[in-house]
Amino acid sequence: MYEYRSDRSEVEVPYSDVLSFVLDGPHAEAHARKKESLVPADRSELSSPACAIGTDSLQKYLYPVLFLAIVGSGATFLGLNPSCTTGETDHAIKVANVKFILVQPPCFEAMASMAAQSGIPSDHVLVFDGELSDHEEETSNLHTWGKLLSHGEQDWIRFDDEESAGTTPAALFLTSGTTGMPKAAVHTHYALVTKYLVTQDRPKPYEVRRLITVPMFHAFAAVLVHIAPSVEGCTTYIAPRFKLDSCIGFAKRYGITEWPMVPQIISRLVDSIQSQAEHSDTLKSIRLVSCGGAPLPLELKRNLEKLLHSEARVAEQWGMSEVGTITNFPYPETDDSGSVGTIFPNTRIRLRDAEGQYISQDECPGEIIVHTPSRMLGYLGDPTSTNVVLSPDGWYTTGDIGYCRKGKWYIVDRAKDIIKVRGWQVAPAELEACLLGHPQVKDAAVIGVRRQGDVSELPRAYVVHDGSGVISLSEKDVATFLQDRLAGYKSLDGGVKFVETIPRNTSGKILRRVLREMAEQEGFNTKIA
Repeated sequence: MYEYRSDRSEVEVPYSDVLSFVLDGPHAEAHARKKESLVPADRSELSSPACAIGTDSLQKYLYPVLFLAIVGSGATFLGLNPSCTTGETDHAIKVANVKFILVQPPCFEAMASMAAQSGIPSDHVLVFDGELSDHEEETSNLHTWGKLLSHGEQDWIRFDDEESAGTTPAALFLTSGTTGMPKAAVHTHYALVTKYLVTQDRPKPYEVRRLITVPMFHAFAAVLVHIAPSVEGCTTYIAPRFKLDSCIGFAKRYGITEWPMVPQIISRLVDSIQSQAEHSDTLKSIRLVSCGGAPLPLELKRNLEKLLHSEARVAEQWGMSEVGTITNFPYPETDDSGSVGTIFPNTRIRLRDAEGQYISQDECPGEIIVHTPSRMLGYLGDPTSTNVVLSPDGWYTTGDIGYCRKGKWYIVDRAKDIIKVRGWQVAPAELEACLLGHPQVKDAAVIGVRRQGDVSELPRAYVVHDGSGVISLSEKDVATFLQDRLAGYKSLDGGVKFVETIPRNTSGKILRRVLREMAEQEGFNTKIA
């Protein structure tokens, strides 16, 4: 069967534990005075490598320190989204079999309650006390993370053999949960080291100064925030929380040269700067904006490029929590065709059509199947779900539909999101991209629905009006705009509904299950026939 391989040179990945790779590398001398204090002498406090530690909205500049300390202690890291509901957090704690929780004081009571319900001892819920005064610590009943360091220091758990590196869990990353409840993807030390090494660019003619506004608990941050700064020695600025005006100010004040973003932040950024003439040169130091998580409309990409350095690149990439990043554009490559890049080293891709046959020709869309050493071991405690997506020989079924054109990859849509209209396959992403071309449409999402008695699905659009324009925008205007630009079977025969926001996860992916629930309440059937 035909396989696509990278044109880039293969990368040799050492069988190293994460801490040895990070702290014994090129900048080992700079780390020498700090690294021992990361790991408590009594590792029994952190249980075994099978345990996980939930980390919730901590002071962000210390988040990477905690990540490395947890992994170096032989435990497994799990980051939790502080905006999760009680039910979502409780689910994460149980599915990941969490044994310890580090949490900020404002979140302590809620987390302690959930911990108790899950059988986690109260002294295993540790407050990150960087925000507590000595008096508060003495007079409260809170257990602080200083407990972990009360037994002295010792070196981290080291290994350099293939079996240990390839089977020892280092981190759990919750999947996006776009369908059903999230699962915990298990990533080994070898997978994390691989994720970093395959992303390495050619030397750049500028000093790298990164601004981090991506969620620290996300899989994307594992390499960019927790590993790269220490290995590369590059300056990394971490925004305490995402506030657009503050981040724009950081970019100018610190001469930021690289800023990873998702399309929703890019949209807000462009709108803000274009509406304030005094900020027109604020982003002129930026040389690279890497973008992932959701498709980036071409017009938005071009509008952003006008605000950046004259030699700046706005480069899309593609990947997922289970396997890491799979494609990107290495320096100095760029693109203006909507591609998500070329294949990373050490990675192979196959394409499979709807009948399960493998595709061997360019520009023929199919479901993407990936083989990469950065892949997960599986979903923790869920062999059934693991076997659905991961074959015994390591091929991961992504669920994304895409194709290759002259070495560049293009993502069409999610296999499960494809709308089947009278035998035709309609990709929601294509319709959404068209709708975003309307000057009065700020955001849009499309799902398939059925009316009572219908056999075929019908595309239905949820649209966010930008509030501008002298002439009000109607549902018919939106439908006509799309109908005039696409084939008839792609028309919005399921209707148009204006909403205040499009539900998205932290990576910017549309939460179509939420839209389907809305459509069900509106009287439509969204079940797959």
